[in-house]
Amino acid sequence: MPQQRTDSLDSISSVSSEAAVENFTEPRFQKDVQANVKSTQSLTKLTARAQGIVDDFAKTGQNTLQYKKHTIEISKIMSAMLAHAEDAGGEGGKRYVASAIVACLDGNKVNTEKITALAVTWLTHLLFICTWCINDPAFT
Repeated sequence: MPQQRTDSLDSISSVSSEAAVENFTEPRFQKDVQANVKSTQSLTKLTARAQGIVDDFAKTGQNTLQYKKHTIEISKIMSAMLAHAEDAGGEGGKRYVASAIVACLDGNKVNTEKITALAVTWLTHLLFICTWCINDPAFT
C-alpha cells in the first residue's frame, strides 16, 4: 500500500506560486500543454484521458493536502475543474484543463510535483476566490 502523503497548504502556499510558476513556465510543460490543446484528439478522448490520470492519482496515497483543519483531495479539485471548465471557458477552457492535467505525465507516470502544483494553483487562485465571492454579500 502506498504511503499516505499529507502536505499542508499553510506550509506550501507560500511556495505554491513559485512552484506553479516554475512548473507552468517550464518550456517542456508549456509545450506539452499546447501540443494537447492543438492536437486533433477529440475533446471527449482528451477529457477521458485526463480523468483517467486523475482517477489513477487518487489511488496513490499522495492525493491529499491539509488546509487548516480540512483535508483536500487533489483528485476532487482536478475532477471539479474538468467537470466545470466548459461552463466557464467553453470547449477551449475544458480542452486547456484536460491538457494541463495530461501534461502532468512524465511518460506514462504522473509527476506528483506537477499535479500537486497544478491543484494548489487552481485551488488558491480560482477555487478559494470563488468560495469567497459566493460567501461575500457584495457578490449576491
